[in-house]
Amino acid sequence: MEVKKWSWLAFPLLVGVMTVVSFGKLVAGPDQIWRKLRLNEGKAKATEIEVVKLKSKLDRLNRVDTAEQGKVLSELGKAVPSQIQPMLLIGEMNQAASESGVAVEKYRIDNSETRQALQVSILTEDAGKLIDWVNNMEGWLPLARIVGISYENDRAEVTVEQVWKESAASGTKPEDELPETGERVKSLLSKLGDFREIGTSSAQTKDDGAVNPNPF
Repeated sequence: MEVKKWSWLAFPLLVGVMTVVSFGKLVAGPDQIWRKLRLNEGKAKATEIEVVKLKSKLDRLNRVDTAEQGKVLSELGKAVPSQIQPMLLIGEMNQAASESGVAVEKYRIDNSETRQALQVSILTEDAGKLIDWVNNMEGWLPLARIVGISYENDRAEVTVEQVWKESAASGTKPEDELPETGERVKSLLSKLGDFREIGTSSAQTKDDGAVNPNPF
């Protein structure tokens, strides 16, 4: 009987407790609410700045002449191909020998895990002609580098590597700044304009009556 007598107080008490708890959160936590508002405002501003940057970058990319850039990549690919082309390197060596008055006696491919080079034996009685051969090697595309040379008894042993760069993803992210390469590329192409290009026909080894450059 006593329980029923006081049961009508349950609902008002529950309402009172909820009111006190809600009021306590509103009064005790205004700093937290303002902090959240400031954080959200800061994120919104940062996002807005990032959007402006990306739009600016997109505008610059839309102005890029893709046809012209394709020509640039093609010219650079002639100088530094995406893979090793040994026949072109052999063509360069033979052409340089013809211009220098030396004879290519023999050559062989030197393979390893990290590189592919050509070792060539050159016959000449004049060390000056060997120097001419080295200089003439520097005038052809694709670019090559001489990494070893020895001269004894009218014969030079030379190790030559072709410069190449395997194609790979750049890993550039959307938020990265666009590089300013225009002037550098123009300068590089201007320098490469002084080089000559070995064609596929010139890369074929021929027996010209001199010492035949047979692989060994």
